[in-house]
Amino acid sequence: MSDPKSRPLQTGTEFDRRNILIGGAGLAGLGAAGLGGSFLYNSPARLVEHIVRAHLPGLDIDGNDMRQFVSDFLAADIHTSRKERLGLRLLAPFVNLPPFRWMLPAFVSRGVENFERRVMSEFMMGSDFFDTYAMGNPKVTYTGLYTVYEAPCASPLPRFPQEPDTA
Repeated sequence: MSDPKSRPLQTGTEFDRRNILIGGAGLAGLGAAGLGGSFLYNSPARLVEHIVRAHLPGLDIDGNDMRQFVSDFLAADIHTSRKERLGLRLLAPFVNLPPFRWMLPAFVSRGVENFERRVMSEFMMGSDFFDTYAMGNPKVTYTGLYTVYEAPCASPLPRFPQEPDTA
């Protein structure tokens, strides 16, 4: 008879509670390190620049113009709270990689899309994008944030009711 307290040699492929807890703690540590690295790497300025360059890939935008736009946009953006900016910084890896966007909750995805829409609208309205792109020139120059009080309509292609329809 064998001793009931004697245990067979372990082969290393068995899962016991200790190994699972150690592995879970290791994965949690890696996840926390990844989120911390994302927070440090993805500043709001870097995120705004990435959004513009990702949505306008063929255009040549000067680095100084981009830095000026980013600083103007972040200073004037009253629609994004500090909490939302923190969330954008933490979720930037998922936002920047389209295959992972489906993993975001619907309300987060809508918030990211609204932020991207605001960034792109402000950049295109504050630059000579509509003039140069129509001419085929890939060089875009940032001139300043668009102010509503300087023009009657925020759209570069407005159609007012008193104008005759040429189409």
